[in-house]
Amino acid sequence: VRRGAGWAPHGARARSPARLSSLALHHLHQSSSSWLSSSSLSLDMQSRGMSPDAVDLKDVSSLAFKKGMMTSARRVSAVPQLSCVSGDACRTHAGLIDSITCQNKGADRSGAVQWACSAMLDSGVRLGETSVTCEGYESSSDTLKLRGSCGLEYSLLRYDGGASSSTAQYK
Repeated sequence: VRRGAGWAPHGARARSPARLSSLALHHLHQSSSSWLSSSSLSLDMQSRGMSPDAVDLKDVSSLAFKKGMMTSARRVSAVPQLSCVSGDACRTHAGLIDSITCQNKGADRSGAVQWACSAMLDSGVRLGETSVTCEGYESSSDTLKLRGSCGLEYSLLRYDGGASSSTAQYK
């Protein structure tokens, strides 16, 4: 399994840091974009005495999770960026997914980032619940996350009918 370099997203079920859940937007393929919209965030963090590896997810516009890539890790073990954890199509279709992209849709009332995720999927299969999990930079409760530590757990479901979509929900 390859380890990702730079700003690829990452995370894990075994981590307790921030667990950000959403229902997926289905059958939309969006090209993955850079984790940060500009390098000014990194420079601003350095000027305030913060590590450029400590990131506030509110400042991240999208995450691109890749098959076969591992998360970055500092305090815990690295895990796969993509993990199909449930659903009747997980066993037969998870291996066919090369990437899943999640877009930042803003924060809820508690300040938690909401994500809408999409992937190229076979007809009759859709993303179910998705959960973005990231390693806290200093501790599991840290609001800043380790750059590259986010991962995606998701479910794949079989369905009959047209495309389905939902808005992201925080859990």
